[in-house]
Amino acid sequence: PTKVIPISGNSQACRLLLQPADAYIDFGERPVDSENSFTVTLSNAGTGKCNISKVELDDARTGPEFTILIPETPAIPFDLQPGERYDFKIYFRPTDETGAGGSAGVVTIETDDPYWTNGKKEITLFGSSKEDNTPVCIIQNLAGGAPYFEVEPGQRENVECNNGGVCSNVQMIS
Repeated sequence: PTKVIPISGNSQACRLLLQPADAYIDFGERPVDSENSFTVTLSNAGTGKCNISKVELDDARTGPEFTILIPETPAIPFDLQPGERYDFKIYFRPTDETGAGGSAGVVTIETDDPYWTNGKKEITLFGSSKEDNTPVCIIQNLAGGAPYFEVEPGQRENVECNNGGVCSNVQMIS
């Protein structure tokens, strides 16, 4: 005998990708009162829309050195269509109180993406302050979240690129 079992599903799935993929941003050691930023990107790689219902700093777990800049449009909550991306910035400005022990923070993102645990992801933030205000150039590896290396004035570093000499995955962030 043959038995027919009805099956239903949604082939129009949301698939939200986060950059930094490891959900960790280390601003490194920064001079007191200098501001540094990192752009976070959400992109929809699925075939259906993704609803973004929350993007915010968790005040209870975030030091005052961190702030977030959310674009005015689209206003949260909003739908991110397939192929679209959404960028927002996180800023770190250490104070005298930050110290070498650093400051931590958390950004919470909520969505209807079925692949995210409970529809939520948290980005962990960290940064610390330098005792002196010697400027530092930090090269950020955009394929990951952690600083690639720091270059102080008078110091020289070579950047190795594995894609034919074009360094498209690095960015100077300060």
